[in-house]
Amino acid sequence: MDADIINNKKCEGYIERINDFYGIVYGENPDGTLKVIGANSKLSEISIPPYMYDKKVTVIDDCALAGNTINRLRLPDTIVKIGEYAFQNCKGLCEIVIPNSVESIGAKAFEGCSNVMRVIIGRGVKEIGERAFDGCYSVKCVYNLSKISYTKPSPQKDYDENALGGLGGARYVFNEIPSYLLNSIYGTPYRHTDSQGIMYATLPNGTYAVVGYVGFDSIVSVPQTYLGVQVTQIKELAFAFKTSITTLKLPRKLHKIGKGALVGCTSLEELEIPFVGGGGLKDIWRGSEAFGYIFGEAPYKGGELTPQSIKNYDLLDAGPTIYKFYIPSSLRKVKVNSDHIPANAFGNCANLERVLFSDELKTIGHYAFRGCTSLSQITLPKNLVRIVECAFFGCENLKTIYNYSNLKLTKGGNCLDNGGVAEYAENVYTELP
Repeated sequence: MDADIINNKKCEGYIERINDFYGIVYGENPDGTLKVIGANSKLSEISIPPYMYDKKVTVIDDCALAGNTINRLRLPDTIVKIGEYAFQNCKGLCEIVIPNSVESIGAKAFEGCSNVMRVIIGRGVKEIGERAFDGCYSVKCVYNLSKISYTKPSPQKDYDENALGGLGGARYVFNEIPSYLLNSIYGTPYRHTDSQGIMYATLPNGTYAVVGYVGFDSIVSVPQTYLGVQVTQIKELAFAFKTSITTLKLPRKLHKIGKGALVGCTSLEELEIPFVGGGGLKDIWRGSEAFGYIFGEAPYKGGELTPQSIKNYDLLDAGPTIYKFYIPSSLRKVKVNSDHIPANAFGNCANLERVLFSDELKTIGHYAFRGCTSLSQITLPKNLVRIVECAFFGCENLKTIYNYSNLKLTKGGNCLDNGGVAEYAENVYTELP
């Protein structure tokens, strides 16, 4: 057990680590659902997914994140219980949002969270343990949506340690949340699930984001619109560890795909995406234009290590930075509906056998397919105008090319000759044979 995973010595004896994903550790409940039992103590932001390995996450265990340095916390609406001491002394937290699904909050669960200024208690909460919020001295505003009665302490006693678990000293206590605060408080609440099991949330701009998947289909196609409204984002961990999926199609008009959105999809064989990487994310130095970005950097069984080199454009002459992404080793075929393939995009994706392009593709960046040693066939669409040098460096099994563009290809050409796409070619066709 890594030292960073143990957050509270009081609980060290019974923590059994069965999974570590992005620093979060899970255990199994008696009913087969999962509980969070720990996390890397150095995480600054924690977003618990509603499902992991096709199992619902329902409990934050006793002491699970006590003493962590987190400053932002997001709990899914699958959580029904928050254990004792669960977030004790998380002094970086400024806001606590208890989802409507939570029924009980354990004693001293948030004790010592001294910088929290706002607390929202969900509608489903039936029990708040003794001193659950003791020491949350900075709380100014409480939204108590539960049916637990609350009486303001008398002037002679401005603090009641048992009122809402120690929130008696709050200046303002409301029973409803104003509509104008809903988005800022809940961010993207889980609201809708379609017939496929795709879960959607409303973004502040009124469009939808895919935030989860609870279905078991092998072929999943995310629609461009849901209830007549455009789907613009795939959030982080949205399809995490959905091992039933073999084919996944994402719509063309997406703006963003979150990091690790497809992590652990170990049965995935075919993927259709609107762009490479995160799309709307422009922090290139973080590797967001690499294909592996949507699969994340966390290792898992069935994931193929894919080092991808991304140039750091923010620093002069800084040279490339290597990011180690883990792509499902089952993935063989990818279609990209984009007009541009970024530099280094598919670098070292050694298991990919086919990459298909849409007709709008115009450019392929340098080293875009370097080290794709299983790539055997490729079709260059009619609107392609440029392949940058070394784009296909080391693609030694790329034997068949269908060239419908105006580029002139010479078999055996070097890396400066249209990116070396025909360096190892045995057959170059300009029409179907």
